[in-house]
Amino acid sequence: MTYDLAPLPYRFDALEPWIDARTMELHHDKHPPAYVDALNAAIASYPKLADLSIEQIRRQPFLLLG
Repeated sequence: MTYDLAPLPYRFDALEPWIDARTMELHHDKHPPAYVDALNAAIASYPKLADLSIEQIRRQPFLLLG
């Protein structure tokens, strides 16, 4: 299993004037994909994690040890 970044459930400009559309786009489309890519790369070497949800992986970090 590989993880994907979920789309925002609203438009980038939905929070204006408090947060502008460019900031929302940057903080959704630029930063989080790097985190998701890093997660996918980190778990690629651990086939035991392939069918687990991210919640299961977080609850069972010892799976990475053996």
